[in-house]
Amino acid sequence: MCNLGIQFDSAHFLPHIHFIILTTFLLFAASPTSVLSATFFTSKGRPIPKVKNIKRIQNPTLWRLYVAKRNEMNRLAPLTQNEKILYHGTCSDVCAKINADGFNRSYSGANAVFYGDGTYFAINARYSASDQYSKPDAKGFKLIYRARVLTGEYGQGQKGLKEPPLKNQQGGPDRYDSVTDQLQSPSMFVVFQDNQAYPEYLIQFLTK
Repeated sequence: MCNLGIQFDSAHFLPHIHFIILTTFLLFAASPTSVLSATFFTSKGRPIPKVKNIKRIQNPTLWRLYVAKRNEMNRLAPLTQNEKILYHGTCSDVCAKINADGFNRSYSGANAVFYGDGTYFAINARYSASDQYSKPDAKGFKLIYRARVLTGEYGQGQKGLKEPPLKNQQGGPDRYDSVTDQLQSPSMFVVFQDNQAYPEYLIQFLTK
């Protein structure tokens, strides 16, 4: 996984459930007296982005829905690693919607949808930080979310999927929880239910 070079320690903050309304916590802010940067990637001559700020999203409604779904998946598949920390590139004009309403799969199609019409998340922050998924603003700043995502048991994605494929192609009722680009070595996941992802941190950074 691509390391941001920053410790995200939830022990320093009140649990999500303590917040009654949507709140954003500024965790990491630039100042004139300090050089605040994080490494998304250091190889292949890529630039090292400088972080302007990191905000933690506290949305009790979304959090309760997410936890309920996580508990259900853990009950049905206790031996599966159902939850992953993944990245999602975005731009400033949709952040308020995501913070308030979560990742809405109805917006799929704005970018590539090679593996289904759901919400896409990358294992490596480098992928989500590309201009295709995280468009720079007028000052060159970009945005990505560090999200909690319930990938559960995943199948192979393909263009046109509206939901995960059936586990048993002979007609069984159970479907996979999500899909991926490569079953043996996934680099991204696609979820089709909005309560399967929680936008925990919003990172604003500069790549040049």
